[in-house]
Amino acid sequence: MINRTLIRTKAMLVLYAEVSNNSLETTDQKLLLTEGRNAAKKLLKSYAETYDTYALMLMLIKALTQEAEDRIETARNKYLPTEEEKNPNMRFVNNRFAAQIADNDELNSYARTAHLTWDEQPETVKILLDDIMLQPFYSEYMSAQECGYDEDKEIWKKIFRNVLVNSTQLFEIMEERSLYGASDFDQALDFALKTIKKIKQEDGSEAKLQPIFNDERDTKIGEKIIIDACVNYHQYNDMIEEQLKNWSLDRIVMTDRIVLIIAIAEIMSIPTIPIQVTINEYINLAREYGSDDSHKFINGLLDNISKKLVNERKVMKAVIPRLEE
Repeated sequence: MINRTLIRTKAMLVLYAEVSNNSLETTDQKLLLTEGRNAAKKLLKSYAETYDTYALMLMLIKALTQEAEDRIETARNKYLPTEEEKNPNMRFVNNRFAAQIADNDELNSYARTAHLTWDEQPETVKILLDDIMLQPFYSEYMSAQECGYDEDKEIWKKIFRNVLVNSTQLFEIMEERSLYGASDFDQALDFALKTIKKIKQEDGSEAKLQPIFNDERDTKIGEKIIIDACVNYHQYNDMIEEQLKNWSLDRIVMTDRIVLIIAIAEIMSIPTIPIQVTINEYINLAREYGSDDSHKFINGLLDNISKKLVNERKVMKAVIPRLEE
């Protein structure tokens, strides 16, 4: 689930926070190493927060189904219930896919361990269910003559794509839980939707969730990158400044500078990743977080810096000719 692209993004955001807090102003190497280790702990914490958000997205299926059932029971127990309230449409409440998620062994075990629940957010669950019930696809689902497991699963895909992704209230709750709310919210929704697509009826309660890491070897990559970036923060700033023509370092947008430093740290500290792979990944990050021209600026500087590092034998990796812009 947490792939290398997300690791790079989180490492960049952690370093941005450290620089913003002036944590790396010191030139004492011991203090910089301490700051680097603290930053690495924050990075590890952010991985757990992302996975918690992913689990909570899946747990919403059970919470929303339970809210729908509670409403039906409340209506049935009214003093003078209508015929519709006495004989309600139970299709959504009896959704087979929702029942499968509610019984999922792995999700329930993780939720208990991480103390995750929607019990403290009843208003959010109510608002989300109200939004769902206003959707045309919900009415179509509830009125369809036939409905099997596939239809039960399809309604949840539509709920995630059309309701949850657009919920401001849900986003705000997730943002409060995480240091990097916007990134975590988008990623968690995407991974939850992928999980929904992958699960089959025959999987039962043993359906597998996304693992926290796609590759266990990735667990140390972010840690190495962020520590290296902190320890060599001033050195990497000097490398960048050497490549600037008629510019001073303080004229570079801070986001661009952070992307450059993290990219250099990856080139220097992760020998198994080819230089051009690193450059391309951080060009994409610059497109997402920088200005319109950031990716071109970063492409040129990283290309020059990486070639200089190889020529000086400071990094033992081949430089692949850069792609055309």
